[in-house]
Amino acid sequence: MNNMQNINIQGIEVTPQIKPYHNPKRPDIKAYVSIVLSNLFVIRGFTIRVSKHYTGSSDMSPERYWVAKPISGAFRYFEMLDDSIWKEIEKAIIDEFLNDQIPIINEPEEPP
Repeated sequence: MNNMQNINIQGIEVTPQIKPYHNPKRPDIKAYVSIVLSNLFVIRGFTIRVSKHYTGSSDMSPERYWVAKPISGAFRYFEMLDDSIWKEIEKAIIDEFLNDQIPIINEPEEPP
């Protein structure tokens, strides 16, 4: 995805890198996410998923999605000591995902 937004949380620059994912065998997974922290290191293995508990009709609703933390690989478990910080990061990732899903419509120019 283009134009990733940096988020500053308690002095740490957080940049999500989102790669859309489409597989009929795993319809709940919508994207893979890596998080770059202050351009120092990357944590890979996050996924954006559709919530089983969401009953609304809009695909563009933030409540429809959640971010799953990595549970395998180099970072077997991703945990944060302050859950409120994780909620900020998760919200920013989902907002970025939704912003990239909204198509840009260029209106035709009127003749001079």
